[in-house]
Amino acid sequence: MNYCFIILNLLILSIHLSFADSQLINSDYQQFNSTSNSNVAVYWGQHSAAYSTDVYNNSIDTRSLSFYCSQQSIDIIILSFISNFPGTNYNPKIKLSSFEYSNTNDIRTCQQKFNKKILLSLGGEAGTYGFKDENESEEFGDILWKINKNKISSYQLQNKYPRPFGNVSIDGFDFDIENGQSTGYASLANSLRKNFKTSKKKYYLSAAPECPYPDNVLQELIEKTELDFIFIQFYNNIQNCNADTKKFNWDTWLEYAKTISPNKDVKLFLGLPASLDSASNGYINDYSLLYKVITDSQASEHFGGVMLWEASDGFMNHDMNKEPYINVVKSILDENFRMKRKLWAMQTEFIMDIRTINQPPVPNSALFKSRNIYNYITFYQNCLLVIFMYLFFCIGFSLL
Repeated sequence: MNYCFIILNLLILSIHLSFADSQLINSDYQQFNSTSNSNVAVYWGQHSAAYSTDVYNNSIDTRSLSFYCSQQSIDIIILSFISNFPGTNYNPKIKLSSFEYSNTNDIRTCQQKFNKKILLSLGGEAGTYGFKDENESEEFGDILWKINKNKISSYQLQNKYPRPFGNVSIDGFDFDIENGQSTGYASLANSLRKNFKTSKKKYYLSAAPECPYPDNVLQELIEKTELDFIFIQFYNNIQNCNADTKKFNWDTWLEYAKTISPNKDVKLFLGLPASLDSASNGYINDYSLLYKVITDSQASEHFGGVMLWEASDGFMNHDMNKEPYINVVKSILDENFRMKRKLWAMQTEFIMDIRTINQPPVPNSALFKSRNIYNYITFYQNCLLVIFMYLFFCIGFSLL
């Protein structure tokens, strides 16, 4: 019976956790699928949670990039931002308040161990950036490629164009241009796309326009460039198109994807704030509304997933069950992830019940001079309990 199989798995897991008090970690990190409609993308690097606390007054989130990459609720991480470009002698400045440049191995770990895609975003709300003409932007595109491409052709090149992440190569670039200047970004993106074709590695381009259509800054970029992902900001526009308003204009963007985008397979992401403090408006704390907005949009052909600003906020912000907001979003998007979370909750509750039932009196120090002896006894007690319960349930169900 299937019941026996389920019960056996739960009980075997209880033995494992009784023997070693460790969290359940699923090491099966699936390969990234750019065609999926359940991906979660997060911006990381501005450390938004440093300026707020969650509803449980948790401490400020100072966790590393690799921590976020280890979360199975995240598929794409966008490092934010290159905030000063083209810079002196085409040497761009990257401002990541959460990132230690000496620890660029985090990026390699994200890519190789956790199968995450790491993009580098240009722009942001603050900084000094922009181009005087298209020639300047095209030339900057070539430089940007040289300082980030997969292989360095010579020692001279490495010294002429300092690489911000050492010998690590990111997976693509994102455009989050918020200073009102639109000159040159389509040329820059097309320059990068041309360079991408010289590499065997797959690189991605994305943009993060605000939800009013057409976008005041990025319209030329999204109409003339083959973008893989568009992270649409359905927030901070309460009078126009926020996802939690009646003027939510997902269908307008869907029409763009179908009829205007140079990439007929472009993926649109529903951009949302990850907490109340992440944006001035647009945060959805009504989970029934959140579910409806996501699932209704997910039914669209070009839906790629949800983008959240920002990663640290998304893990500091919890629901009543202390589940991070990012996990809640992923659970809505992905049935497999949702079932994993439910199974984990069932296993945890079951194991706690077993431990409560099977908990012996506090061991006498004269009898148990080592905690290891106590652990082994508890382990073997649980083994016997598992065998008994497995036989009991299987025999019982076979008689039904």
